[in-house]
Amino acid sequence: MCKIISLHDPASRSGVFFLATGCILDSVVCEVNPATVLELGTYCGYSTVRIASLLPPHAKLITLEFNPHFAAIARQVIAWAGLEEKVKPDVPTHTQNTMFYRICASQRTACFIFLGPVS
Repeated sequence: MCKIISLHDPASRSGVFFLATGCILDSVVCEVNPATVLELGTYCGYSTVRIASLLPPHAKLITLEFNPHFAAIARQVIAWAGLEEKVKPDVPTHTQNTMFYRICASQRTACFIFLGPVS
């Protein structure tokens, strides 16, 4: 089973929408209870921390951010939250553009894919 949700809504930068979205995200993560999460678009790490904090002990979250500046900020946020063991942040190169498919195809357990806001 592979669950995919997206936040490609221009209004997602407003605080009210972000809080509502956070609650929806929490609900879906708890429902799916994934062993592996792929997040495409880390931005500053808000959803990364929300998702990772709800994962079971041995679950992993792989997050890809194409902007190195945002990735650096997200790494700090992830460290401040104490989630470095669960989260693997990455800034992909053009040769890694099929990583999405390779990760999902290689998983034997349920996965969860989160498409974050476009930065």
